[in-house]
Amino acid sequence: MGIHADNNIVISLANDHCMTHIKHNSDIVCKCSVNYSNGKWSISSWFTDKEYQHKGLGKKALEVALQTIYKVTGKPDSIEYIWNGTNSYVGDWITKHFDAKCKCPLVVLKETFNDDWESHIYELNVDKVLKYFNI
Repeated sequence: MGIHADNNIVISLANDHCMTHIKHNSDIVCKCSVNYSNGKWSISSWFTDKEYQHKGLGKKALEVALQTIYKVTGKPDSIEYIWNGTNSYVGDWITKHFDAKCKCPLVVLKETFNDDWESHIYELNVDKVLKYFNI
């Protein structure tokens, strides 16, 4: 699989993991990391530098990662997003577009080593994710 670069997007695919980076000049300004295994896709990291937010770069990084994985695995049984609670607009966006359902009713920011990570995991509607990104 390896690494593929197209204009300002770099895709790395290996060991049930896909990472996309979007560059501006030589700086990485957005990155997305998705694990996939046994019919489950897990968006484990998705970040855009503050000055590049709200410009569609994060969506593009996620779209490219999901399209790349789809070519390898086909339609997943489930998609989850692990969200750290930062940038509340992300939570609103995934709820609006993908019917995100938290596995725990309250999102608790990770402040200590013993916080419950389950509270950060959101199940996304697979069909809505695939449709949104034209997959």
